[in-house]
Amino acid sequence: KYTELVFAGPDKLKELLVTILDVLIKDAVPESPVLIDITAQAKTLTCTLGNTGYGMPDEDFQRYLFAEHAARSEDFLKLHNALPTLTKWKASLEGQSSVGNGFLFTLTVQTFH
Repeated sequence: KYTELVFAGPDKLKELLVTILDVLIKDAVPESPVLIDITAQAKTLTCTLGNTGYGMPDEDFQRYLFAEHAARSEDFLKLHNALPTLTKWKASLEGQSSVGNGFLFTLTVQTFH
């Protein structure tokens, strides 16, 4: 049970996590688990979310997530559009992918006591 408070808007954070989970579920190999790991450190809370899925080349993944004018799916557009909000929160979203291995997202948010 985590009782850390984080610097994040609850509705925006929920939307971001739901979008990440949607990407992972859509990409997942049938009957495979989706990984969700939450780690609390001194001043951060890190959520690692991943799957065993079809994935894509990491170069494409990075472009869809971070490039300003990349063609992308609705889910990746939502993730990309969340980046300025994450910057305001002093949070970060990283990710990686490879063909045949699925996706791995790491969301790190600041905490306060």
